[in-house]
Amino acid sequence: MDGDLALWYARSRSKSNDFDRGRRQQEVLRTLFQKALQTNTFSKIPQLYNDLASTVVTDVGLSDLLGLAPYAVNFTNANIRSYYIRPPYVTGWTTPGGASVLLPQEEQMQQLLTEATTLSTYASAREAITVEVQNGSYFETLEILAASRLNYAGYQTSTSPADNRNYANSVLVDYTPGQDSSQRQTIINVLGIYSANVISLPDPNSPVQYRVILGTDYQACFKPEELTH
Repeated sequence: MDGDLALWYARSRSKSNDFDRGRRQQEVLRTLFQKALQTNTFSKIPQLYNDLASTVVTDVGLSDLLGLAPYAVNFTNANIRSYYIRPPYVTGWTTPGGASVLLPQEEQMQQLLTEATTLSTYASAREAITVEVQNGSYFETLEILAASRLNYAGYQTSTSPADNRNYANSVLVDYTPGQDSSQRQTIINVLGIYSANVISLPDPNSPVQYRVILGTDYQACFKPEELTH
């Protein structure tokens, strides 16, 4: 995706709305952050800050950015939480002048803010889990899309080749001792894997806690705003 296409993707409301546009803008920001990590962009912060000073208005100073940079380089997309302001957090209203606006619903909005600013023990447990994703289908790059979905849900991921590309159904291999099945169930729900296709192989020496082998039944499209944190 080049710059023009990324701009269209982030700004378009054709056959869509402001809520969906906001979701897509968050996707673009996530991707920009990941690209910045891959290309060592953080080492160029002083130069970029000066280059953008005439077009970007911010109260974050260069010294603040330099102080935050060491923390950012250790982040992955699994450490980023995305929240979306949409119904039921807001409701539509037309002003006396005829403008269409959104009114915040105080109780629901407070719940959203509390969730966004509170680190739950369950979310912390997810960050300690690595899910290896393999593409067992003939659809190229499917493992990247599935890994991204797991990142949205808060899981660390890795990708590797599958033993073959002829899997009709997606499979989840669970290497954990099995005392807590809640994480396994969350992965099943996030990726849409059938419970019958879960294989339990407890292995304390496994480098990953779970392995997903994607089959041709995997549906890559999803709604990140519906994933729980």
